[in-house]
Amino acid sequence: MSLRLLLTACLAVLATPLGAQSFSATVDARDNIFRAGGNAAAGDFPFGGGNAPGQFSIAPGSGRVLTFGGVSINGTPDPNTGVVGPVWRCYANPDDTGPDGGFCAGSNTSINPLNGISGIQITSGNMALVGLFLAALPPSGPAPAFLNFLSKDFSSINPGIGQTFFIGDGRRNDGTTLQQFFVPDAAQFLYLGVADAGAFTGNPGFYDDNYGRLTARFRIEGRQPSVVPEPASLLLLGTGLAGVAGAVRRRRCAF
Repeated sequence: MSLRLLLTACLAVLATPLGAQSFSATVDARDNIFRAGGNAAAGDFPFGGGNAPGQFSIAPGSGRVLTFGGVSINGTPDPNTGVVGPVWRCYANPDDTGPDGGFCAGSNTSINPLNGISGIQITSGNMALVGLFLAALPPSGPAPAFLNFLSKDFSSINPGIGQTFFIGDGRRNDGTTLQQFFVPDAAQFLYLGVADAGAFTGNPGFYDDNYGRLTARFRIEGRQPSVVPEPASLLLLGTGLAGVAGAVRRRRCAF
């Protein structure tokens, strides 16, 4: 084996592809993103704290990317008529808003942080599907800076730990191009839910008047963490490389 081939093999071991994780989840319109990871209790919110959002454990790695293959409204009994149909809205809105958000009570979302989870701002939309990455449970320390989604038509974003981020249907405005959500290296958990407040402004709350469910299909791909060899392993590797180099040198000299 040549020195180049041996080096290539060693580098391949240090950067092993991570198998994709695929998920399918049901998200309730009352899933409160600010309750993720035990950040707050239901009683901490005015007019209803809703549900704790679903928690998804994600494999460790670097360079991980989250994408959504499909987000759709489930058939749910309408609380006013009892008719089963696509429902995703707040009480004040007679029409479905969809995962990208709509105009349930005003046009914009501007919600404050709570404990270790950031607030979020979304222009022209509320009741949108949002996400959150956490590394520790419950989240500790002050909330990070909020993200401001002046546009929903982005190619990719890099949310940090504890930063609430817009997902919607996970696609650009063309309806086909998947948006990429880069996963922080320290992230261990993903949460999906809704950011809600009175008129979608101010402190989070008002979850108990939301109706409907979404089905979200998503996957995470990336690379496993690099394995750092112990000193003894490095010595053996160095000895082996030196031996290969010597053999290559002697072979060249023999010609």
